[in-house]
Amino acid sequence: MRIWDVRVGTGSVRKICGPSVSSDSLDYKNGVLLAGNYQNNNIAQLYDYGTGNLIETLDINEPHNSSSYCFAASYAQKSEHNIIAIGLTGSNKVKLLKDNKLVCEMKLQAAPLTLDFYQRNNKDFLVVGGIEGTIYCIKLDFGK
Repeated sequence: MRIWDVRVGTGSVRKICGPSVSSDSLDYKNGVLLAGNYQNNNIAQLYDYGTGNLIETLDINEPHNSSSYCFAASYAQKSEHNIIAIGLTGSNKVKLLKDNKLVCEMKLQAAPLTLDFYQRNNKDFLVVGGIEGTIYCIKLDFGK
């Protein structure tokens, strides 16, 4: 990944080596880049935006060298909780993490291609769309 700063006219200001980002699998929140890797290892990783250094490879409980590849990754930007969703092709799963720990997964009939979060009445929702042609809207409840 290369990072450009439009205020600097000399090209990219930083390079992050490692992830092979595909489709909708890159997000940013509070100085941390979430990168979904379209490779079958190190599937979801967090990077420090300022330095480009790897912070953590998230454990999403997929076997090393499985048929799972990240095609979508997103932070819940407005949530009071630290929530991440990862959409995997191959295994056709959506993984949900809270505080960087896997809390649940959903198996779909076909690959999830996109996902995002929204809030309504201070409640968190995850929306997932994919090849099967169904749009899922899931209310998330982590309690207080």
